Amino acid sequence: MRGRRAEAALAGQAPYVVNLSLRCAHPVTTLSGGLVYNVVGPRITDVGVRVANLILPDVEELAFHSLDLLGSWGMGKHLKLSVRVRNLLMQHRVLKQGSLVVQDLKPGLSGSLGLSYEY
Repeated sequence: MRGRRAEAALAGQAPYVVNLSLRCAHPVTTLSGGLVYNVVGPRITDVGVRVANLILPDVEELAFHSLDLLGSWGMGKHLKLSVRVRNLLMQHRVLKQGSLVVQDLKPGLSGSLGLSYEY
């Protein structure tokens, strides 16, 4: 088992991470908006173990794609209204152990609305 573990990926380490952001702002109206895309490649969440003569495989989280929508509006000199909608792709977070799906998380679509005061 020494050989396999010596070459295995570290728990939590993804082989790739991609972040893309497309944003625009209008200085006169103080309106701004954007789309933010993020993908994290498959990664080990729990390292497999040996139980007696049985070796359980690693638990791996599959690649997760995320697309968020952001917007804000400066309402005068001190107030700012902001909105964010997360997971527009409605992607699931899937964890597998070998060929078995051990968890299928469905975070769904979420959003937030905020009002801030800056001085």
